[in-house]
Amino acid sequence: MLWVATCGVRRWGVCRLIIRAYNEQHKPLQQVERLVLSLDDLKCQIQLAKELQAFRHFKEFQNIAELAVQVGRQSGGWRKRLVERNSRNRNAMRSGRAESLCADGAEPAGLA
Repeated sequence: MLWVATCGVRRWGVCRLIIRAYNEQHKPLQQVERLVLSLDDLKCQIQLAKELQAFRHFKEFQNIAELAVQVGRQSGGWRKRLVERNSRNRNAMRSGRAESLCADGAEPAGLA
């Protein structure tokens, strides 16, 4: 039963990190990286619970593991896209062609 409580806390933590990463305006990559790490921890806990026979049925483990893997893939893709965007912006700033980071399309202060 302790595992169920621990896993429940971890799941809510993952949900909170997803929401924070989605809403983050200034440093979303940091939030997504925290999400990826938290999902890795959750997957380890799920595997450990399987080994300790904490699941009533294998199908229960299988369903939970598949969901964790799917969310992990999505967050990994999200992280990859943010890393690529940051890399493009750094390269553009070095070459003097910085993309506008402002929502309204205006140039950031000091670059206009």
